[in-house]
Amino acid sequence: MADKYGTNEEMLYDLLLSIFSKRGRDKVFDTALKKLNLYKKEIVLEMVEVYRSHPPNITIHTDAQEVLPKFSKNYRVGLITDGIKKVQENKVEALNIKDLLDVTTYAIEHGGKNNIQTFLVTLEKLKVKPSETIYVDDNPLEGFIIAKKEGIHTVRILRGEHRDLKDDKRCKPEFKIKNLRQLLNVIYSLHARAPQKIRAYCRRGKYVKVVEDLSELYDEGYYHEDVYENYTFQKLGRYFLEKIRTVKKFCNERGRLLDVGCALGYFVKCALDEGFNAYGIDFSGYAIEEARKLVGDRVMRADVEKEIPFEHNYFDVVTVWDTLEHLKYPDLFLKRISKVLKENGIIFLTTVNYHSLLSRIMKEKWRFIGVYHQSYTITTTDLRNWLNAAGLREVTLLTSMLALESFSNKLNSPIARGMAEVIERVLRFQIQILLRLLRPLNLGDLIVCVAKRASV
Repeated sequence: MADKYGTNEEMLYDLLLSIFSKRGRDKVFDTALKKLNLYKKEIVLEMVEVYRSHPPNITIHTDAQEVLPKFSKNYRVGLITDGIKKVQENKVEALNIKDLLDVTTYAIEHGGKNNIQTFLVTLEKLKVKPSETIYVDDNPLEGFIIAKKEGIHTVRILRGEHRDLKDDKRCKPEFKIKNLRQLLNVIYSLHARAPQKIRAYCRRGKYVKVVEDLSELYDEGYYHEDVYENYTFQKLGRYFLEKIRTVKKFCNERGRLLDVGCALGYFVKCALDEGFNAYGIDFSGYAIEEARKLVGDRVMRADVEKEIPFEHNYFDVVTVWDTLEHLKYPDLFLKRISKVLKENGIIFLTTVNYHSLLSRIMKEKWRFIGVYHQSYTITTTDLRNWLNAAGLREVTLLTSMLALESFSNKLNSPIARGMAEVIERVLRFQIQILLRLLRPLNLGDLIVCVAKRASV
Protein backbone atom coordinates (compact mmCIF):
# COMPACT_ATOMS: atom_id res chain seq x y z
CA MET A 1 0.00 0.00 0.00
CA ALA A 2 2.92 2.30 0.77
CA ASP A 3 4.38 1.77 -2.71
CA LYS A 4 1.03 2.27 -4.40
CA TYR A 5 0.32 5.62 -2.74
CA GLY A 6 3.87 6.96 -2.47
CA THR A 7 4.26 6.67 1.30
CA ASN A 8 7.27 5.46 3.27
CA GLU A 9 6.61 1.83 4.25
CA GLU A 10 8.35 1.97 7.62
CA MET A 11 6.63 5.20 8.56
CA LEU A 12 3.21 3.82 7.58
CA TYR A 13 3.80 0.67 9.63
CA ASP A 14 4.84 2.68 12.73
CA LEU A 15 1.79 4.92 12.33
CA LEU A 16 -0.64 1.99 12.07
CA LEU A 17 0.97 0.27 15.06
CA SER A 18 0.78 3.46 17.13
CA ILE A 19 -2.93 3.96 16.35
CA PHE A 20 -3.68 0.32 17.10
CA SER A 21 -1.86 0.53 20.47
CA LYS A 22 -3.86 3.58 21.52
CA ARG A 23 -7.30 2.84 20.08
CA GLY A 24 -7.46 -0.86 19.43
CA ARG A 25 -8.87 -2.13 16.13
CA ASP A 26 -11.49 0.59 15.68
CA LYS A 27 -10.97 2.56 12.42
CA VAL A 28 -7.18 2.14 12.36
CA PHE A 29 -6.94 2.53 8.58
CA ASP A 30 -9.37 5.49 8.50
CA THR A 31 -7.36 7.37 11.12
CA ALA A 32 -4.00 6.68 9.45
CA LEU A 33 -5.18 7.77 6.00
CA LYS A 34 -6.67 10.98 7.40
CA LYS A 35 -3.35 11.81 9.08
CA LEU A 36 -1.62 11.26 5.71
CA ASN A 37 -4.28 13.27 3.81
CA LEU A 38 -5.01 10.17 1.70
CA TYR A 39 -8.44 9.31 3.05
CA LYS A 40 -10.87 7.79 0.59
CA LYS A 41 -13.44 5.15 1.39
CA GLU A 42 -12.28 2.91 -1.46
CA ILE A 43 -8.69 3.01 -0.15
CA VAL A 44 -9.91 1.97 3.32
CA LEU A 45 -11.82 -0.96 1.82
CA GLU A 46 -8.77 -1.94 -0.19
CA MET A 47 -6.57 -1.92 2.92
CA VAL A 48 -9.17 -3.95 4.87
CA GLU A 49 -9.24 -6.56 2.10
CA VAL A 50 -5.43 -6.80 2.04
CA TYR A 51 -5.40 -7.16 5.83
CA ARG A 52 -8.05 -9.89 5.82
CA SER A 53 -6.56 -11.93 3.01
CA HIS A 54 -2.86 -11.83 3.89
CA PRO A 55 -1.25 -14.92 5.52
CA PRO A 56 -0.70 -13.89 9.17
CA ASN A 57 2.76 -14.22 10.68
CA ILE A 58 1.74 -16.08 13.85
CA THR A 59 2.99 -19.16 15.69
CA ILE A 60 1.24 -21.64 17.95
CA HIS A 61 1.91 -21.58 21.69
CA THR A 62 4.43 -24.20 22.78
CA ASP A 63 1.97 -25.86 25.18
CA ALA A 64 -0.72 -26.04 22.48
CA GLN A 65 1.78 -27.59 20.07
CA GLU A 66 2.57 -30.21 22.69
CA VAL A 67 -0.92 -31.20 23.87
CA LEU A 68 -3.16 -30.71 20.81
CA PRO A 69 -1.91 -33.89 19.09
CA LYS A 70 -2.66 -35.83 22.30
CA PHE A 71 -6.17 -34.37 22.49
CA SER A 72 -6.76 -35.07 18.80
CA LYS A 73 -5.72 -38.71 19.26
CA ASN A 74 -7.94 -39.41 22.27
CA TYR A 75 -10.82 -36.93 22.09
CA ARG A 76 -12.91 -34.96 19.62
CA VAL A 77 -11.48 -31.47 19.28
CA GLY A 78 -13.50 -28.48 18.15
CA LEU A 79 -12.52 -24.84 17.64
CA ILE A 80 -14.95 -21.94 18.12
CA THR A 81 -13.43 -18.78 16.71
CA ASP A 82 -14.94 -15.33 16.29
CA GLY A 83 -14.06 -12.62 13.82
CA ILE A 84 -14.24 -12.47 10.04
CA LYS A 85 -14.34 -16.01 8.65
CA LYS A 86 -11.65 -15.42 6.01
CA VAL A 87 -9.25 -13.98 8.61
CA GLN A 88 -9.86 -16.89 10.99
CA GLU A 89 -9.36 -19.44 8.19
CA ASN A 90 -5.99 -17.85 7.42
CA LYS A 91 -5.03 -18.07 11.10
CA VAL A 92 -5.93 -21.76 11.30
CA GLU A 93 -3.88 -22.35 8.14
CA ALA A 94 -0.89 -20.37 9.46
CA LEU A 95 -0.94 -22.29 12.77
CA ASN A 96 -1.06 -25.61 10.87
CA ILE A 97 -3.70 -27.09 13.18
CA LYS A 98 -6.45 -27.95 10.69
CA ASP A 99 -5.68 -31.69 10.78
CA LEU A 100 -5.88 -31.68 14.60
CA LEU A 101 -9.46 -30.35 14.60
CA ASP A 102 -12.59 -32.40 14.07
CA VAL A 103 -14.81 -29.31 13.84
CA THR A 104 -14.23 -25.60 13.30
CA THR A 105 -17.15 -23.27 14.06
CA TYR A 106 -17.01 -19.67 12.91
CA ALA A 107 -19.04 -17.90 15.58
CA ILE A 108 -19.80 -14.92 13.34
CA GLU A 109 -22.06 -17.20 11.27
CA HIS A 110 -24.20 -18.06 14.31
CA GLY A 111 -24.42 -14.77 16.21
CA GLY A 112 -21.09 -14.85 18.07
CA LYS A 113 -19.71 -16.77 21.03
CA ASN A 114 -22.48 -15.49 23.29
CA ASN A 115 -25.20 -17.00 21.11
CA ILE A 116 -26.48 -20.43 22.09
CA GLN A 117 -26.68 -21.46 18.42
CA THR A 118 -22.88 -21.37 18.16
CA PHE A 119 -22.58 -24.02 20.86
CA LEU A 120 -25.52 -26.13 19.68
CA VAL A 121 -24.05 -26.32 16.16
CA THR A 122 -20.64 -27.28 17.53
CA LEU A 123 -22.03 -29.97 19.86
CA GLU A 124 -24.12 -31.42 17.05
CA LYS A 125 -21.13 -31.62 14.67
CA LEU A 126 -18.95 -33.18 17.38
CA LYS A 127 -21.78 -35.58 18.30
CA VAL A 128 -21.22 -35.05 22.03
CA LYS A 129 -23.43 -34.13 24.97
CA PRO A 130 -22.84 -30.86 26.88
CA SER A 131 -21.83 -32.82 30.01
CA GLU A 132 -19.10 -34.57 27.95
CA THR A 133 -17.63 -31.28 26.71
CA ILE A 134 -15.00 -28.84 28.03
CA TYR A 135 -15.02 -25.23 26.80
CA VAL A 136 -11.71 -23.35 27.12
CA ASP A 137 -11.33 -19.58 26.60
CA ASP A 138 -9.14 -16.76 27.88
CA ASN A 139 -11.96 -14.17 27.92
CA PRO A 140 -14.51 -14.74 30.71
CA LEU A 141 -17.03 -12.55 28.88
CA GLU A 142 -17.02 -14.70 25.72
CA GLY A 143 -19.13 -17.84 25.72
CA PHE A 144 -18.90 -18.82 29.41
CA ILE A 145 -22.46 -17.82 30.30
CA ILE A 146 -23.96 -19.90 27.48
CA ALA A 147 -21.61 -22.83 28.12
CA LYS A 148 -22.51 -22.95 31.81
CA LYS A 149 -26.24 -22.76 31.08
CA GLU A 150 -25.94 -25.69 28.70
CA GLY A 151 -24.08 -27.81 31.28
CA ILE A 152 -20.69 -27.64 29.51
CA HIS A 153 -17.59 -27.75 31.73
CA THR A 154 -15.79 -24.38 31.58
CA VAL A 155 -12.07 -23.67 31.84
CA ARG A 156 -10.45 -20.24 31.75
CA ILE A 157 -6.82 -20.00 30.67
CA LEU A 158 -5.11 -17.05 32.38
CA ARG A 159 -2.98 -15.42 29.69
CA GLY A 160 -3.14 -12.87 26.90
CA GLU A 161 -4.87 -9.50 26.83
CA HIS A 162 -7.78 -10.70 29.00
CA ARG A 163 -5.58 -12.09 31.77
CA ASP A 164 -6.54 -9.40 34.31
CA LEU A 165 -10.28 -9.35 33.59
CA LYS A 166 -12.36 -10.20 36.65
CA ASP A 167 -14.85 -13.04 36.53
CA ASP A 168 -18.50 -12.11 36.38
CA LYS A 169 -20.69 -14.14 38.76
CA ARG A 170 -22.71 -15.44 35.81
CA CYS A 171 -19.63 -16.66 33.94
CA LYS A 172 -17.31 -17.84 36.69
CA PRO A 173 -15.41 -20.82 35.21
CA GLU A 174 -15.37 -24.25 36.79
CA PHE A 175 -11.56 -24.43 36.48
CA LYS A 176 -8.69 -22.00 35.90
CA ILE A 177 -5.38 -22.93 34.31
CA LYS A 178 -2.19 -21.11 33.38
CA ASN A 179 -1.34 -23.23 30.33
CA LEU A 180 -2.90 -25.99 28.24
CA ARG A 181 -0.76 -28.69 29.84
CA GLN A 182 -2.84 -28.19 32.98
CA LEU A 183 -5.96 -29.01 30.96
CA LEU A 184 -4.88 -32.65 31.19
CA ASN A 185 -5.29 -32.43 34.97
CA VAL A 186 -8.79 -31.02 34.47
CA ILE A 187 -9.67 -33.97 32.24
CA TYR A 188 -8.28 -36.46 34.77
CA SER A 189 -10.24 -34.73 37.52
CA LEU A 190 -13.49 -35.03 35.56
CA HIS A 191 -12.76 -38.68 34.75
CA ALA A 192 -12.16 -39.39 38.44
CA ARG A 193 -15.59 -38.22 39.52
CA ALA A 194 -18.05 -40.86 40.72
CA PRO A 195 -19.23 -42.94 37.76
CA GLN A 196 -22.91 -42.86 36.81
CA LYS A 197 -24.98 -46.00 36.92
CA ILE A 198 -25.89 -47.49 33.54
CA ARG A 199 -29.35 -49.02 33.21
CA ALA A 200 -29.86 -51.61 30.45
CA TYR A 201 -33.29 -52.97 29.66
CA CYS A 202 -33.50 -56.56 28.44
CA ARG A 203 -34.91 -56.66 24.90
CA ARG A 204 -37.70 -58.93 26.03
CA GLY A 205 -38.37 -56.77 29.10
CA LYS A 206 -37.68 -59.44 31.71
CA TYR A 207 -35.51 -57.30 33.99
CA VAL A 208 -33.32 -54.20 34.26
CA LYS A 209 -29.56 -54.61 34.55
CA VAL A 210 -27.67 -51.83 36.39
CA VAL A 211 -23.87 -51.55 36.05
CA GLU A 212 -21.14 -48.96 36.51
CA ASP A 213 -18.94 -50.00 33.59
CA LEU A 214 -20.26 -50.48 30.07
CA SER A 215 -18.11 -53.57 29.55
CA GLU A 216 -20.13 -55.30 32.30
CA LEU A 217 -23.18 -55.28 30.02
CA TYR A 218 -21.53 -57.73 27.63
CA ASP A 219 -21.66 -60.70 29.96
CA GLU A 220 -23.18 -64.15 29.56
CA GLY A 221 -26.67 -62.69 29.72
CA TYR A 222 -25.98 -60.44 26.72
CA TYR A 223 -25.14 -63.42 24.51
CA HIS A 224 -27.82 -65.81 25.75
CA GLU A 225 -30.79 -63.80 27.02
CA ASP A 226 -30.64 -59.99 27.19
CA VAL A 227 -30.05 -59.33 23.47
CA TYR A 228 -29.42 -62.67 21.75
CA GLU A 229 -31.70 -65.58 22.51
CA ASN A 230 -28.86 -68.01 21.90
CA TYR A 231 -25.53 -66.82 20.48
CA THR A 232 -24.08 -70.07 19.09
CA PHE A 233 -22.07 -71.01 16.01
CA GLN A 234 -24.83 -73.43 15.00
CA LYS A 235 -27.25 -70.51 14.84
CA LEU A 236 -24.92 -67.79 13.50
CA GLY A 237 -22.38 -69.83 11.51
CA ARG A 238 -23.97 -68.99 8.15
CA TYR A 239 -23.59 -65.26 8.92
CA PHE A 240 -19.85 -65.58 9.65
CA LEU A 241 -19.21 -67.87 6.66
CA GLU A 242 -20.84 -65.22 4.46
CA LYS A 243 -18.49 -62.61 5.97
CA ILE A 244 -15.37 -64.69 5.30
CA ARG A 245 -16.51 -65.17 1.69
CA THR A 246 -16.77 -61.38 1.38
CA VAL A 247 -13.24 -60.96 2.74
CA LYS A 248 -11.84 -63.57 0.33
CA LYS A 249 -13.29 -61.69 -2.66
CA PHE A 250 -11.03 -58.72 -1.89
CA CYS A 251 -7.98 -60.56 -0.58
CA ASN A 252 -5.84 -62.64 -2.93
CA GLU A 253 -3.37 -63.54 -0.19
CA ARG A 254 -4.03 -64.83 3.33
CA GLY A 255 -2.10 -62.42 5.53
CA ARG A 256 -2.56 -61.17 9.10
CA LEU A 257 -6.18 -60.40 10.02
CA LEU A 258 -7.59 -58.61 13.09
CA ASP A 259 -11.25 -58.96 14.04
CA VAL A 260 -12.31 -56.03 16.26
CA GLY A 261 -15.24 -56.84 18.53
CA CYS A 262 -14.60 -60.55 18.04
CA ALA A 263 -17.24 -61.60 20.62
CA LEU A 264 -17.06 -65.38 21.15
CA GLY A 265 -14.44 -65.84 18.42
CA TYR A 266 -16.58 -67.38 15.67
CA PHE A 267 -15.28 -65.17 12.85
CA VAL A 268 -11.66 -65.59 14.03
CA LYS A 269 -12.21 -69.36 13.79
CA CYS A 270 -13.61 -69.04 10.23
CA ALA A 271 -10.65 -66.86 9.20
CA LEU A 272 -8.13 -69.34 10.65
CA ASP A 273 -9.85 -72.18 8.80
CA GLU A 274 -9.45 -70.23 5.54
CA GLY A 275 -5.70 -69.77 6.06
CA PHE A 276 -5.56 -66.28 7.55
CA ASN A 277 -3.18 -65.53 10.41
CA ALA A 278 -6.15 -64.27 12.43
CA TYR A 279 -6.46 -62.52 15.80
CA GLY A 280 -9.35 -60.95 17.68
CA ILE A 281 -9.94 -58.32 20.35
CA ASP A 282 -13.00 -57.48 22.46
CA PHE A 283 -13.53 -55.52 25.67
CA SER A 284 -15.87 -58.09 27.21
CA GLY A 285 -14.11 -60.35 29.69
CA TYR A 286 -16.80 -63.02 29.32
CA ALA A 287 -16.53 -62.98 25.50
CA ILE A 288 -12.74 -63.40 25.52
CA GLU A 289 -12.94 -66.21 28.05
CA GLU A 290 -15.39 -68.08 25.81
CA ALA A 291 -13.47 -67.28 22.61
CA ARG A 292 -10.26 -68.76 24.04
CA LYS A 293 -12.04 -72.11 24.37
CA LEU A 294 -12.41 -72.00 20.57
CA VAL A 295 -9.22 -70.32 19.27
CA GLY A 296 -6.85 -70.17 22.25
CA ASP A 297 -4.52 -67.19 22.64
CA ARG A 298 -5.54 -65.78 19.28
CA VAL A 299 -7.85 -63.39 21.15
CA MET A 300 -7.25 -60.81 23.86
CA ARG A 301 -9.23 -58.32 25.89
CA ALA A 302 -8.75 -54.68 24.88
CA ASP A 303 -10.64 -51.38 25.10
CA VAL A 304 -10.33 -50.00 21.56
CA GLU A 305 -11.68 -46.63 22.75
CA LYS A 306 -8.30 -46.17 24.45
CA GLU A 307 -5.75 -48.09 22.40
CA ILE A 308 -5.17 -50.80 19.79
CA PRO A 309 -2.63 -53.23 21.35
CA PHE A 310 -0.68 -53.93 18.16
CA GLU A 311 2.21 -52.31 16.28
CA HIS A 312 1.59 -49.89 13.43
CA ASN A 313 1.52 -51.35 9.88
CA TYR A 314 0.97 -54.85 11.28
CA PHE A 315 -2.22 -56.20 9.66
CA ASP A 316 -3.19 -56.84 6.07
CA VAL A 317 -6.89 -57.01 6.93
CA VAL A 318 -9.07 -55.56 9.71
CA THR A 319 -12.71 -56.55 10.16
CA VAL A 320 -15.16 -54.54 12.26
CA TRP A 321 -18.47 -56.39 12.11
CA ASP A 322 -21.39 -54.66 13.89
CA THR A 323 -19.06 -52.88 16.33
CA LEU A 324 -18.86 -49.16 15.48
CA GLU A 325 -22.33 -48.48 16.87
CA HIS A 326 -21.23 -49.87 20.27
CA LEU A 327 -18.43 -47.31 20.57
CA LYS A 328 -18.70 -43.86 22.07
CA TYR A 329 -16.26 -42.29 19.58
CA PRO A 330 -16.27 -44.37 16.39
CA ASP A 331 -14.47 -41.64 14.45
CA LEU A 332 -11.50 -41.66 16.84
CA PHE A 333 -11.45 -45.45 16.75
CA LEU A 334 -11.11 -45.41 12.94
CA LYS A 335 -8.12 -43.06 13.24
CA ARG A 336 -6.45 -45.53 15.63
CA ILE A 337 -7.28 -48.70 13.75
CA SER A 338 -6.03 -47.32 10.42
CA LYS A 339 -2.53 -47.09 11.92
CA VAL A 340 -2.27 -50.84 12.51
CA LEU A 341 -3.19 -51.52 8.88
CA LYS A 342 -0.40 -51.89 6.37
CA GLU A 343 -0.27 -49.53 3.39
CA ASN A 344 -3.09 -50.59 1.04
CA GLY A 345 -4.40 -52.89 3.79
CA ILE A 346 -8.15 -53.51 3.70
CA ILE A 347 -10.77 -52.80 6.35
CA PHE A 348 -14.26 -54.34 6.30
CA LEU A 349 -17.03 -52.60 8.24
CA THR A 350 -20.69 -53.18 8.99
CA THR A 351 -22.67 -50.82 11.21
CA VAL A 352 -26.14 -49.33 11.65
CA ASN A 353 -27.64 -46.73 9.30
CA TYR A 354 -29.62 -44.05 11.14
CA HIS A 355 -31.08 -42.79 7.86
CA SER A 356 -32.64 -46.15 7.04
CA LEU A 357 -36.28 -46.56 6.03
CA LEU A 358 -37.20 -48.34 9.28
CA SER A 359 -35.40 -45.75 11.43
CA ARG A 360 -37.48 -42.99 9.84
CA ILE A 361 -40.69 -44.96 10.33
CA MET A 362 -40.06 -46.40 13.81
CA LYS A 363 -38.27 -43.31 15.19
CA GLU A 364 -37.45 -43.89 18.90
CA LYS A 365 -38.74 -47.49 18.66
CA TRP A 366 -36.13 -48.44 16.05
CA ARG A 367 -34.48 -51.62 17.36
CA PHE A 368 -30.93 -50.21 17.31
CA ILE A 369 -31.66 -47.39 19.75
CA GLY A 370 -30.57 -48.24 23.28
CA VAL A 371 -27.73 -48.32 25.80
CA TYR A 372 -25.88 -51.09 23.96
CA HIS A 373 -25.54 -48.83 20.92
CA GLN A 374 -23.83 -45.62 22.02
CA SER A 375 -23.54 -44.35 18.43
CA TYR A 376 -26.78 -45.47 16.81
CA THR A 377 -26.99 -42.19 14.82
CA ILE A 378 -24.27 -43.20 12.32
CA THR A 379 -25.10 -42.36 8.68
CA THR A 380 -23.35 -43.08 5.39
CA THR A 381 -22.21 -39.45 5.30
CA ASP A 382 -20.70 -39.75 8.79
CA LEU A 383 -18.85 -42.92 7.87
CA ARG A 384 -17.44 -41.45 4.65
CA ASN A 385 -16.19 -38.38 6.53
CA TRP A 386 -14.60 -40.52 9.26
CA LEU A 387 -12.89 -42.80 6.75
CA ASN A 388 -11.43 -39.82 4.94
CA ALA A 389 -10.18 -38.27 8.20
CA ALA A 390 -8.55 -41.60 9.14
CA GLY A 391 -6.71 -41.90 5.81
CA LEU A 392 -8.92 -44.72 4.58
CA ARG A 393 -10.05 -44.76 0.95
CA GLU A 394 -13.54 -46.08 0.27
CA VAL A 395 -13.68 -49.06 -2.10
CA THR A 396 -17.39 -49.79 -1.77
CA LEU A 397 -20.17 -48.55 0.52
CA LEU A 398 -23.83 -49.55 0.42
CA THR A 399 -26.71 -50.42 2.72
CA SER A 400 -28.66 -53.64 3.05
CA MET A 401 -31.22 -55.39 5.22
CA LEU A 402 -34.22 -54.13 7.14
CA ALA A 403 -33.86 -55.35 10.73
CA LEU A 404 -37.42 -56.38 11.54
CA GLU A 405 -38.21 -57.76 14.98
CA SER A 406 -39.29 -61.39 14.82
CA PHE A 407 -42.75 -62.10 16.20
CA SER A 408 -42.81 -65.86 15.51
CA ASN A 409 -40.60 -66.76 18.49
CA LYS A 410 -43.07 -65.04 20.84
CA LEU A 411 -45.83 -67.51 19.97
CA ASN A 412 -46.37 -70.60 22.12
CA SER A 413 -48.32 -72.76 19.69
CA PRO A 414 -46.03 -74.75 17.31
CA ILE A 415 -48.59 -74.46 14.50
CA ALA A 416 -48.98 -70.69 14.95
CA ARG A 417 -45.19 -70.26 15.19
CA GLY A 418 -44.68 -72.23 11.97
CA MET A 419 -47.23 -70.14 10.07
CA ALA A 420 -45.67 -66.93 11.42
CA GLU A 421 -42.19 -68.03 10.31
CA VAL A 422 -43.47 -68.60 6.75
CA ILE A 423 -45.06 -65.13 6.72
CA GLU A 424 -41.83 -63.58 8.03
CA ARG A 425 -39.74 -65.26 5.33
CA VAL A 426 -42.08 -64.03 2.58
CA LEU A 427 -42.04 -60.50 3.99
CA ARG A 428 -38.25 -60.43 4.30
CA PHE A 429 -37.84 -61.72 0.73
CA GLN A 430 -40.13 -58.99 -0.62
CA ILE A 431 -38.38 -56.33 1.44
CA GLN A 432 -34.96 -57.40 0.15
CA ILE A 433 -36.22 -57.05 -3.43
CA LEU A 434 -37.49 -53.57 -2.58
CA LEU A 435 -34.14 -52.65 -1.02
CA ARG A 436 -32.23 -53.71 -4.14
CA LEU A 437 -34.45 -51.46 -6.24
CA LEU A 438 -33.93 -48.57 -3.83
CA ARG A 439 -30.22 -49.27 -3.16
CA PRO A 440 -29.01 -45.84 -4.47
CA LEU A 441 -31.09 -44.20 -1.70
CA ASN A 442 -29.25 -46.14 1.07
CA LEU A 443 -32.41 -47.04 2.99
CA GLY A 444 -31.18 -50.31 4.53
CA ASP A 445 -30.59 -50.68 8.28
CA LEU A 446 -27.02 -51.92 7.82
CA ILE A 447 -24.10 -50.06 6.23
CA VAL A 448 -21.63 -52.38 4.53
CA CYS A 449 -18.28 -50.84 3.67
CA VAL A 450 -14.87 -51.89 2.34
CA ALA A 451 -11.99 -49.41 2.45
CA LYS A 452 -8.22 -49.36 1.96
CA ARG A 453 -5.55 -47.55 3.87
CA ALA A 454 -4.28 -44.86 1.54
CA SER A 455 -0.67 -44.91 0.38
CA VAL A 456 1.59 -42.69 2.46
